Amino acid sequence: MAGVQELKLDGKLVKDVSRSFYLTLRLLPKDLRQMISMGYLLARISDTIADTASIPIKEREETLRLYIEDVKGMHASESLVRKIAQLFCNQKHEGERVLMGKVQEILRAVTQFSSKEQRLLQEVTQIITEGQLWDLSYFSGEGLATVKTEEELDLYTYQVAGSVGEFWTNVLALKGYLREDELEEMRNLGVRYGKGLQMTNIIRDIPEDFANGRIYIPTDGGLLDDVLQASESFLEKAKAYLKDGVKYSSNLPAGRLKVSTILPAKLGLRTLDAIQSANADERRGKVKISKKVVYQEMIGAFLKRGA
Repeated sequence: MAGVQELKLDGKLVKDVSRSFYLTLRLLPKDLRQMISMGYLLARISDTIADTASIPIKEREETLRLYIEDVKGMHASESLVRKIAQLFCNQKHEGERVLMGKVQEILRAVTQFSSKEQRLLQEVTQIITEGQLWDLSYFSGEGLATVKTEEELDLYTYQVAGSVGEFWTNVLALKGYLREDELEEMRNLGVRYGKGLQMTNIIRDIPEDFANGRIYIPTDGGLLDDVLQASESFLEKAKAYLKDGVKYSSNLPAGRLKVSTILPAKLGLRTLDAIQSANADERRGKVKISKKVVYQEMIGAFLKRGA
């Protein structure tokens, strides 16, 4: 696993592209950090490709399709390298520039995991990337575009986040943290947990997405206030999913794993509470929880880690 160590998958590389996830990663037991870190970085690469607005959508879609194939083969093709070089030049975020410059190394590092681990990494990366391709295609036109049905939203939230809960569960099982008879229930809870986190992001980001022509909440209205009103029922659904995340963590062994797993759910619930408590003017902006609240939840999770 030397190549993986050289990439510092549980250190600076992850920290520079996600400070919030890095908090969770640091709390994980050591035997889980490499696998979870690799899964995160593979997903972050595809996310960076999808979000590079300075590159035409068609080129981003082509790059994502190349990426899916190269993850399957665990090597970076010449075509992908050329595309990545273009993306690398268009990254304003320093951490993402470094990440895109290490795509070849990261794909090579996948080969150093076991065959079962490689398969899990390939599967989750493909599902996430397919969700990002759908997102690019759906919102590729001019003006506002609205997700039409709850089924479409449900599939999208599964692809980009519910699949991560599934992946997380499969990794825990592979590492001996879950019994075979627990797997089906935990996979279901993990999927709902992931969907809840993504729905929280969608609800929080409604004003920003609306300004960019994206409406993820199914609604007949074409105004921001219509979308905010329609989001109320989805907010309650997101809360229910995050409570499933709390249940998910309660089924895990006490200690660092329980703390790291429950923290995103607790922070998500606090975010949704803050959104519900916000007035109309505040809802038209981005409602966020404070660092103080984040630290309170971290301390609370530590205090209950033996429960």
